[in-house]
Amino acid sequence: MGKPTKLYRMPRLWLGLCLLCLTACGGSSEPEGRLNGSVNICSSSNPSQDYPQSANIRCLYRLDTGSLEFQAANSTRTVEFQGDTLYTLSTYVQQWDVATGEETLPADTEVKHTSFDNDEGLHFSQEYGYVGFSDGGRVYTDISVSDPLFESRGTGYKKVAYVDGWDMFAGYDNEALYFYDRATGEFISEQPIKQGISRVIGGQKSYATALSDQRIVIWPTAEDGEGLVLAGHGGEIIELVYSDDETLLASADRTGTVILWDLTTGEEIRRFQVEVSAAVPAVAIAFSPDNQLLVTNGKGPTVTMWSLASGEPVAELSMIKFGILDLDISPDGSKLAVGSAFGGKYDQNAQATSSADRLDPNRLESGPAFVFDISNVKP
Repeated sequence: MGKPTKLYRMPRLWLGLCLLCLTACGGSSEPEGRLNGSVNICSSSNPSQDYPQSANIRCLYRLDTGSLEFQAANSTRTVEFQGDTLYTLSTYVQQWDVATGEETLPADTEVKHTSFDNDEGLHFSQEYGYVGFSDGGRVYTDISVSDPLFESRGTGYKKVAYVDGWDMFAGYDNEALYFYDRATGEFISEQPIKQGISRVIGGQKSYATALSDQRIVIWPTAEDGEGLVLAGHGGEIIELVYSDDETLLASADRTGTVILWDLTTGEEIRRFQVEVSAAVPAVAIAFSPDNQLLVTNGKGPTVTMWSLASGEPVAELSMIKFGILDLDISPDGSKLAVGSAFGGKYDQNAQATSSADRLDPNRLESGPAFVFDISNVKP
């Protein structure tokens, strides 16, 4: 790729406003409702039935996230490590001790259901830690609150990212970015994007916008607010992920192409091809903290771990019973969290007559989260 081109120049006034606004396998002991502190081992009978274990990857624990309420089971859409805590987002936001897999919220915490808009997201700040979750353009600052901090303006379907370096939430639709103060929810400014937007993520040094014309713009990359344009995808870009040090960016499109970018130069480093389907595109990506591994999902239940140096796969994990929606690697690089898709099979018009019906995995099962030991996976 040649010298990065300029998309357009951000107004100095807008940039100034931004800078002024500096984010064991048994059932549960509670057959209905929220699973407080439910910790299962990784397989109900034969581990190979769920996920064949390789010599260097083993399952540490399974977390039955979300709810077993009738007709309320859901997928674990987000998993994210923050220090010694693993956060999951399914029917609820939940917090788990990374070492033990025990839930760290008090059992009597009254948590909020999400509305299953397929745009639930967790948001974190290096300075403030957990700063809330978003759902269909609304941002909630705590897992138990009923009223959102704000609801993003705009037209059509709305999503939200968090820009840590400016301590702002960025709501967006297909036409513009709408920036809000993290502490107050106050609207700050609007940035129209005439090319259209498919994905936005925020970081400490910049925020990245995937455009509908299959380009990516990194804002800002210079004092004068010029955007860095990355071009190379041949399909709609559906995921963007920064490395921990924000020197690398990985992007995935609906064709299964994952591109690794050098954010200091704007150059493409290499690309990976992941097998995908229309139903399960390559939407989950995670960097190891040392920038040695890239982990992706793909068609069905496969997790692939790639060497960033060679571009070759170094390990694979197949979760036979569960599709994969999200991935994250712990800060020390030793653990991989996997959020899985809802796997229940039940008649939504039927009434469960007993607790056994609700706990029957062939009848109703939320997509759980799993944590694997990947300390022996080497690039």
